[in-house]
This record gives sequence, C-alpha cells and structure tokens, in this order.
Amino acid sequence: MSKPDINKFIEEIIDSADNARRAAPLPFLLTRVNAKLTRAKDNVWEKAVGFIGRPAIAISGLLMILPSMVMFAGRIPFLYRSN
Repeated sequence: MSKPDINKFIEEIIDSADNARRAAPLPFLLTRVNAKLTRAKDNVWEKAVGFIGRPAIAISGLLMILPSMVMFAGRIPFLYRSN
C-alpha cells in the first residue's frame, strides 16, 4: 500500500466510528442477574451436579469407568457371544 492509500484507509476507519452508539443490554438481563443474586443457596443436588459437571471431574470419571467396563465385559456372558 502506498502512503495515500494508507491515509485513506485510516480516514475510513475513523469515519466508521462516527455513527457508533453505546451498547445497551437486553431488557431482561437485569432481571435475570437480580434473580440469580437473590436466589436461595444451592441445595445438595445442585452442588453435586455442579461438582460432577466440571470438566476435570467428568473426564477423570469417564477415564476410570470406561476401562473398568471393558475389563469386566469379558466376565459377563451376555455382553459377548462367541459363535
């Protein structure tokens, strides 16, 4: 790009900000935030699901359960059938 092209490009960028307005949140956002802040403490089930739903816990749980299922699948007669 030559010098006049760069200056033109910069002017276009600056001019594009002329019609910019302040972003406004959606009308129900404040209602949802206030409801979450005033909501009662989480019960035991919500805490348990929140803990199990963490990626580190979920992945490590799957990595422990799946190999054990494969290991014990040979011992359960209805899971595999040899003809």
